[in-house]
Amino acid sequence: MEVDTSQFRNGLRFILDGQPFVMTYFQHVKPGKGGAFVRTKVKNLVNGKVLERNFRSGERVELADVEEKKMQYLYLDGDSLIFMDQSSYDQLPFSKETVGDTRLFLKENMEVEVLFWNNKPINIDLPSFVELLVTKCDPGIKGDTASGAVKPATLETGLQVRVPLFIKEGERVKVHTETKEFAGRGVRVNAVAPGFIRTGMTDARSEEVRAAMKDTIPLGRLGEPRDVANVVLFLVSEFGGYVTGQVINCDGGMVMA
Repeated sequence: MEVDTSQFRNGLRFILDGQPFVMTYFQHVKPGKGGAFVRTKVKNLVNGKVLERNFRSGERVELADVEEKKMQYLYLDGDSLIFMDQSSYDQLPFSKETVGDTRLFLKENMEVEVLFWNNKPINIDLPSFVELLVTKCDPGIKGDTASGAVKPATLETGLQVRVPLFIKEGERVKVHTETKEFAGRGVRVNAVAPGFIRTGMTDARSEEVRAAMKDTIPLGRLGEPRDVANVVLFLVSEFGGYVTGQVINCDGGMVMA
């Protein structure tokens, strides 16, 4: 199927030079001399490169047969990354070459949007930010508060970023997936006593905190960070009674799904 320039819009997916592109900007131009045209910016859906391209008024382009599927990254198997279709539950292997640097942001059980072109995966749409564990970095110097001072750090997926001096090994950091830059500390949940966590207005006993796979999450002592996203909690509120649900946000309080 083809469309002409009168049907151009942001988000239009079409074929250009044999590759699938998405239109991110367009402007109809009527110069004083010469024919009208449409000035555009388009993004290659395979390699992410952005181009500026002009089209003559009335020029036609072929729509791209692109499908978006919600999938879950499961695990790495040799040179393949295994994903599961959230609708059919089929497991599909993606090569490292297909995934590219995106694999540096992938954590097991992460949900992502995958683009398919002609029934082949071509791109993985990541969230704007991901939280990853710092596995290696030099210790910061106590009292060193130099503005903008940074140091290299290696994260759990092998991604290397530059972080502020106060970041330590074992902390979680938020990283911008487009720029690969540090964007802040990750969510922290602190144990106020062995076996208990407190966040917002709720207490939860560690022996009653279960993951989806029914594994108990051990809680540490004061100050030890814990990742409780996507965890099913059995909660005892301060007003009495039990509440169950899935944690979807722990920043500044607990939000249950």
